[in-house]
Amino acid sequence: MNDSELGELLKAAKNVPLLNSGINTGIIVSTYPTKEHNDLLKTGKPGTTPLNTSLSFRTARVPTDSKDPNYTQRHLIQTYKTNALTMTFKGHRNARVAKVEWEEFYLHLLPLVIEHPKLLMTGGKDKVTQTINKIFKPSAQFIGDASLNVELQNTMKVKSLCLPILADNPFAKGLKEDDLITEIALEDEGISDIPDEADALRKHENVKVQYQKALAYIRELTNHTFLRAVYHMSSHQAQIDYKEVQQTFLIEHANDKLENGREPDKFTALNIIKHILKECLCENDKSLVLIQNTFNELIRHNGQSLLKWLQSMLPIQTRYLKAIGKDISEDEQKRVWKLHFARQITIAEQTTIITFRSIHLEITEMREIEDLMNGKFDEQVLQKLVTRLNNSFPTYAPDKGVMDYLNQHSSSLQWEKKLDFRTPREKQSQDTRPSKHEKRKERPEKRAERSKERTGRNRERSKRPDRASDRKRLKTSRSDTSSKARIPESEQCRRPTCRERGNHLNHSHAKCRFADASTRHPNLGKAPAKKTKHASSSSGGKNQTSSSSKSKNQTSFQRTAKPAAKAASTATSSEKRLCYICSSEDHLANACPQKEQNKSRARKTLTKDRNFMALWDEKFQSTEEKQCADRILDAWDDSNVCPICIQQMETGHRCEEEDAPIYDQMAYVRQAIKRSLLLKQIKRAHERQASAVDKTAPITMGEDFFNDSEGQHSSEEGSQNPSEESNFDNKEEYYSTDSTHSSDASGAESDRSPSREDEDDSDSHSDDSRS
Repeated sequence: MNDSELGELLKAAKNVPLLNSGINTGIIVSTYPTKEHNDLLKTGKPGTTPLNTSLSFRTARVPTDSKDPNYTQRHLIQTYKTNALTMTFKGHRNARVAKVEWEEFYLHLLPLVIEHPKLLMTGGKDKVTQTINKIFKPSAQFIGDASLNVELQNTMKVKSLCLPILADNPFAKGLKEDDLITEIALEDEGISDIPDEADALRKHENVKVQYQKALAYIRELTNHTFLRAVYHMSSHQAQIDYKEVQQTFLIEHANDKLENGREPDKFTALNIIKHILKECLCENDKSLVLIQNTFNELIRHNGQSLLKWLQSMLPIQTRYLKAIGKDISEDEQKRVWKLHFARQITIAEQTTIITFRSIHLEITEMREIEDLMNGKFDEQVLQKLVTRLNNSFPTYAPDKGVMDYLNQHSSSLQWEKKLDFRTPREKQSQDTRPSKHEKRKERPEKRAERSKERTGRNRERSKRPDRASDRKRLKTSRSDTSSKARIPESEQCRRPTCRERGNHLNHSHAKCRFADASTRHPNLGKAPAKKTKHASSSSGGKNQTSSSSKSKNQTSFQRTAKPAAKAASTATSSEKRLCYICSSEDHLANACPQKEQNKSRARKTLTKDRNFMALWDEKFQSTEEKQCADRILDAWDDSNVCPICIQQMETGHRCEEEDAPIYDQMAYVRQAIKRSLLLKQIKRAHERQASAVDKTAPITMGEDFFNDSEGQHSSEEGSQNPSEESNFDNKEEYYSTDSTHSSDASGAESDRSPSREDEDDSDSHSDDSRS
């Protein structure tokens, strides 16, 4: 016997009771099923069924080595493992759990158990008898996940797997099973009554026996599968209890004898279920307290919309109603969760609800939510309203009213932890990082292993041809990571899309690449003017003398220039206002006859712009949305427009009721134009274009004309309005500066002048002439 043969014998001997205990030893071997049934191992692929897939992911190892081929899928593996472990029954004799937890566990487990042998038997290479195929024939059509709740889905799924005779009694024979088998046999034979002829009666009895044997065989596989599944999906102490229950059953029935063809008592899944119901469960009072604590600990995180905040409450409410077993009053709902929900709605959101609820709700529906802030409302009506106003609410951040309530709430519950408004993704990413203290306490062998992996990666990187670029890339990524971590909380991105993704910590609000055209430059026009640069004087006795003579002239010029500038500003303010479209003094832009011509030109420009039209069609798809957007575009630059229907406010104006579907889209259309490039393109198309007959504003020719062209001290105001007032201001600023100037300007000026002495003399003469 070679080594391979011996290894196969040792593997096969584990399932032979004789080799494990012998006979006449007084030991009763526990054969609790923890592995797959032998008959199911011969058919199909056991690892592909939903049950075995769920059991495998419970013990799956999440790869941590970058060389592992599944390393890129580590996050998905971790998600599957976490979800598989949520289906764990933790009740046992010393720690009972609520009935609702077992009911939920059993409801999800039973369809997996019945489906498992069916998939393996009908999908295997071995031929299954025709009788077994008939038993596994669906008795009801399975309805998809989108049609029913979880309880009805699992109930319908069990009936869609097999006949009711097996679905109603999957582990043992039912009370009226013989009558049901008779009906099934008669249906197969195509007759209505039991035949009287001997041959027909014998055939009928054979059909019944085939169904009885097939049901017994299927129940054997189902019991084995259930016992194995409930064992692996329970806590360690519960597993010990299951084995002890099976051991006790074997001892009690060790001396049973078969008499008169009676079937022996078998240990089935019903024994474990009976043990759980009697020894491991308690009333739902503890579950109600747990659900109430779950409600109390819910805190609305930053950026969470009001719709998602409401949707996070509704599943917990359903579980509470299931645990209590009856409908609860409105005051009870207020105490349990509704008041806690309503107190975390900001003042801005309340204002939006009050303003627009009459547009989206009927009068009867409005009455259902009128006492919202006191915790009395219809959750279905509120969900309908917040769904329609989802894009109208500002990005959520707790205001003073919400913070006052949460502080009082945490104080009454005696919380020692601080209020945490981070998103779930932020909590997961930040909480999973090991702290410095944990890294210090790490085992030496693990630190050595991580150091070895780091060394291996560095060696691989050194073998690459472009080592310098790799080091530069690594250094850049590290610097980017460190800079991202240093962004203050007050400067982090406040856009809801970034907060939902959890990447708002990586960039500031001003540098967000998802910024709209309307908010990309929030400080445009508010930044201070650039400081003027002047030529600096070189050292020397003559220069000092000239600078002293300049200072006298500067003082005298300051005294005379200010009254002149003041007079110029007075003259400018007294001029009559002009129409910015046609520059006429007879009317303003709102009454300009060229206004319609300008609007038609803008409409043609936008229509010819393919990018604009593509974005326009993408944003507004329905007919009502397009009509509402067209009204806004037609009313551009018009005054006296109705804010509801976007029509001219004539005498006795009233919004047409048949146009209600159009102006109901106003909130969405406004936000769509505002948060996209449409607003910028529409504004640019309506800007007035200069024509050949436009007059050019005059300027004063002098030395400042050349200085401004070189960018020495031109300001934004002076470049826009080159009048005498701006020239005086520029001159005054130029001559009132200190004699010490920057070296850059001095270098530039030295290139223009042949000598410094001539420049000083010319400056002094020009100053005397001006004064």
